[in-house]
Amino acid sequence: PGSKVEVLDMSELGVGEWSPAPGAVTVFFVATWDDGEPCIDAQPFFAALRYATPAAVSLFAARRFAVCGLGSSAYPVSYQAAAFSLSESLRALGALEICPVGEEDDVFPRLGYTSFSAS
Repeated sequence: PGSKVEVLDMSELGVGEWSPAPGAVTVFFVATWDDGEPCIDAQPFFAALRYATPAAVSLFAARRFAVCGLGSSAYPVSYQAAAFSLSESLRALGALEICPVGEEDDVFPRLGYTSFSAS
């Protein structure tokens, strides 16, 4: 049988609302723009993670996730900064990252998929 897939917009996702089914893996697709910031729609979710209270940590324990960054290596200083920031924030809160951050690049398309696989 197939797997159930749910698509969520980070602009509509609060920290306490991320509640995947048991055993599910959440894949975040995150664009980096400007000086390494997430896109405007994702900024509230990033801020909520940054300022999460100790009580929120229990919400993230053992939740499995992966991050695929969308960016351009034409901007080397901020390349994939939002994706790596999200990965770090989720791990700091106790979530389990199932693979390294995938890096999809506008300059060299499709190269990032080789690193985006569960180990």
